[in-house]
Amino acid sequence: MIRQIIRRHMRITRVKIAMAKLLYRLTVLFTGPDKRIIIRRGIGYEVDPSEGLDLSMLLFGNFQRHVSRNPWVKIPQQAMILDVGANVGFMTLQYAQLVPGGLVYAFEPTGYAYAKLLRNLSLNPELEKTVRPVQAFLSSGGEADAVPVAYSSWRVDGSGSDGRHPVHGGSPMPAGEVPVITLDAFCAAERLERIDFIKIDTDGHEYAVLSGAIDILQRFRPVVILEIGLYIMEERGLNFGDYDRFFTGLGYELYDAANLKPVTTGNHLRRIPRWGTIDLLALPAAEGGESGN
Repeated sequence: MIRQIIRRHMRITRVKIAMAKLLYRLTVLFTGPDKRIIIRRGIGYEVDPSEGLDLSMLLFGNFQRHVSRNPWVKIPQQAMILDVGANVGFMTLQYAQLVPGGLVYAFEPTGYAYAKLLRNLSLNPELEKTVRPVQAFLSSGGEADAVPVAYSSWRVDGSGSDGRHPVHGGSPMPAGEVPVITLDAFCAAERLERIDFIKIDTDGHEYAVLSGAIDILQRFRPVVILEIGLYIMEERGLNFGDYDRFFTGLGYELYDAANLKPVTTGNHLRRIPRWGTIDLLALPAAEGGESGN
């Protein structure tokens, strides 16, 4: 009970940011602040220690393994994967490693992260053959064409403080003149005949992305992993019930991607921290696992 109360009310994201800043100072002290190329699990990355995501990869050799290689999700080697919110490609390249006979579409709108994504792909020429980078915003299709705020930088060196998100600390980055499209329209234009897995991490824009993907969810029944947070939903005028109705209506069941515990309208306040996020695993109902609340 005490653990649940702490998890519910602690500003977990701020704690993580504070820890990352401390780790950055220690890293710079011993190895310097310069960018470097590293190899982790057979994949090359160019990392900037002053960026939180890069620092995590540098020090720990992985980032959100329950998303990139979820133990409850079997991804065939010929799978078609949509990585929405690819950022610099950490997940993209790991997915590409899993599907040598398949394809990964990596969607990233901001020029800052997209350039780093292309750089990381170039360091892995064999995996690059399996990836199709796409610089675009994905939307619901029912919105105005105004481009939403996109966060793609989490500085831990004290710079870039202007415009940072008050909770997760991300900095908005410009995207320029990029197309605003729906996943349904994109997949139709590409004439995709299968979609096995979709990952969505767009810092609050997840519901809009899903709303523009109803056709492919109905047709292909892919597994979906998406980030979700109470404070992020509130910023968009949403609540967990919106997600629950959306997926239930399409015949999906919702789980915590880290432990396969069901997430429902009855228990979501216990599962989702007040000032943090979890990764939600949406499985077609027939494939849902059995797990207690």
